[in-house]
Amino acid sequence: MSGVKLHYDGIAVGSNDSFELSAYLTPTAPFSSAKEVTKRDATYENYGFPTEPHSVLLDGSVSAMPRISMTGQNIGFWSNEKTDEEGNFSNELTLIAEAEELFTSAGITFFFDVEKNIFPTEMTITWLQDLVVRARETYYPDRAVFVCQNKVEYFNRVQIKISSLNMPNKRFWLQKILFGLEVEFTSQTLKNAKITQAFNPSSSTLPIGTFDFTITSKDIEFVFERKQSVEVFFDDEKKGHFYIKKGTQKGRDTYSVNCEDVVSFLEDTIYNGNIYNETNAAYVIRDICTRAGVPVKIDAFFENQYVITGHIPRTTCREALQQVIFVLDATAMVENDYIAIKKSERSQQPTHISQNRIMSGVTITEDERFTELLVTEHSYLLKAEEEILYDAKESGSGERIELTFSEPKGNYRLLNGDFIEWSANHVIFSANENSVLYGKSYVHNTKIHSRHNEFALKSDKNVSLTVDNVTLVNSKNIDNVMTRCYNYYKKNRKISAKVVEGKKEDGEGGFIYDQKISMGDNIALDIDYGENVSGVVEKQAFHLNGGILVKEITLR
Repeated sequence: MSGVKLHYDGIAVGSNDSFELSAYLTPTAPFSSAKEVTKRDATYENYGFPTEPHSVLLDGSVSAMPRISMTGQNIGFWSNEKTDEEGNFSNELTLIAEAEELFTSAGITFFFDVEKNIFPTEMTITWLQDLVVRARETYYPDRAVFVCQNKVEYFNRVQIKISSLNMPNKRFWLQKILFGLEVEFTSQTLKNAKITQAFNPSSSTLPIGTFDFTITSKDIEFVFERKQSVEVFFDDEKKGHFYIKKGTQKGRDTYSVNCEDVVSFLEDTIYNGNIYNETNAAYVIRDICTRAGVPVKIDAFFENQYVITGHIPRTTCREALQQVIFVLDATAMVENDYIAIKKSERSQQPTHISQNRIMSGVTITEDERFTELLVTEHSYLLKAEEEILYDAKESGSGERIELTFSEPKGNYRLLNGDFIEWSANHVIFSANENSVLYGKSYVHNTKIHSRHNEFALKSDKNVSLTVDNVTLVNSKNIDNVMTRCYNYYKKNRKISAKVVEGKKEDGEGGFIYDQKISMGDNIALDIDYGENVSGVVEKQAFHLNGGILVKEITLR
């Protein structure tokens, strides 16, 4: 399908792991297992019973239920009772799904016997907050994957009653239940869809990519929940994977939605940091990303020989990762679902963009030049003397006491208590009335290195560019950091242009597409005055509602 398309995963965040399904006064088959039914990745072999009509097909697509016991295996929820000749159950089936937390969703999605298309023809669902009824609706499914739409807030218990199936002499099989719904949006309901992405070749920042859109819907009352997934496609090619930050209802049928990429997960998560002494860099990167729940792929170049030394303070995972990749001379690039850590590329030949792809000309601006670059080198030395960090007689006891430190500590010693977790920046421990926590502080030494900008003019005012808060900069990497910062920031010219990514018919029923532009590409733009201009794509923004993409790009 041409044009824009979104896959919206509207399943209530966390419900996948929180809800548990059970039967209430309903006999279940001996082999039944509800263990995986609420898991969104639940899959089962297509089982059937030879004694039941239309249950086992001769084409081999359905397997006969094994004679051996299936107890304890993940086989989905099966009723022990079968329907009669009219497809009715003599006793209404009742299922209960319960969770400890409260959830809000726009409906519930059921996966019944999908392969054989067997499903209930009538079911009643009651949503509860503990024992308080929040909503009750009766539905009449007409397919094996059926969405029961109903926006319900703050429920933690769902009761499902089923009275009949669409086939006689059949057991009820529930393969999966998801608390929410998945929707595909197209250009018919989607407006103002725009992606904005940024990239910093020096890794002095780690930008968050955004995706914003507006939808109109008369059929579904949506619940746009933080961290729900949105996959973006244009002409069936995936353009990004984002997560909802905020959804705002603008009217009865209109919603405005703001999304961010996986870097936002790093921003939302605290990393405890530590003191590092030639610690494997790839290990630290994985530790940071794992804590934030962000998949990461690291170039093999960094796996073994690269180490870090210094201090990462207690900060966001985003800031911690940025520090590591900065001193490694690496880059972090969001590639849909994960972050790719790669070696910086500086010898890449530019891709040529012809004038017929450039709209509204090219704008060239120059930022203020710096006259001096100042980079701070850091070192840390553990003091010999011990100090009291916590005394329960003065501060009290507790099962989980947490201390955080603005400057790093080490060599902890706890009397009359138990450690739970610790780093150079924090300690969590249990303490009784006699507990005392000892530790040692680090001497933090700094040394400022400077370099004059040889391209500064006499007319330029004095501007110092400082890099003083990267505490992994040390005596071993300072020269490399100075050179890289100088070479990057001396490029004070920025180039802006609108570039078309279009297509034309090839005469054989297909299309010829313009060469794509991606973040981090080195490209050269044709201009109708002077020489061609080139640089690395550091920012791009583009709308997806038209027939082609027009990318607003910034080069440096």
